Amino acid sequence: MKRVIYVPKAEMNEKLLISGYHALSEYSMLNSPTAIALAADSIAAWERVSSKQLQSSEDQYALELWRYDPKKLSDGEYVDRLSLAISLRDDRDERIEESVEEMLAQVWKDIDGKRN
Repeated sequence: MKRVIYVPKAEMNEKLLISGYHALSEYSMLNSPTAIALAADSIAAWERVSSKQLQSSEDQYALELWRYDPKKLSDGEYVDRLSLAISLRDDRDERIEESVEEMLAQVWKDIDGKRN
């Protein structure tokens, strides 16, 4: 992930994938945060209405700029688990690290289950 901006929910007219801590809460036992992050490979369309700081989690989305289109690797409304783990790799919060490990353990269980 390269950068994050905050966009009014009223301006979001494109269907983007849920990412960040909200997505991690879907894949692990982490509590869901109030702010929802979305992943996009371009943020140019929203820069004119964006802010660099979150002012209201009720009125804004965090929009993460990814280096590639996350929709290509996902088949649902959330970013894929491996890309999410990579996007959170620099987060040193112990709860986040444990949740990422939990999520990746499930990835390996799913892979092992498909081989048998």
